[in-house]
Amino acid sequence: MKKTRIKLNSPEEIAEFIKICDSYISNIRIYHGQIQLDAKSIIGMYSISDGNCVEVRMDSVDESEKASFQVRIRKFMV
Repeated sequence: MKKTRIKLNSPEEIAEFIKICDSYISNIRIYHGQIQLDAKSIIGMYSISDGNCVEVRMDSVDESEKASFQVRIRKFMV
């Protein structure tokens, strides 16, 4: 999956995004400049995501899983 730009504007949105990521087995990475972290990491996500545009990528070979993820994070896309 290509990287998708998202923006999480509040602690509630960050928590919702982490919950979505936790529902998948595949690795999901967040990229912010040269920083790269696990999107399922509560501490990591709160440290860089609040109000910042970041990029997200799911590492999966399952096309239906990637499509499902894209649909579920659509509200955060910029």
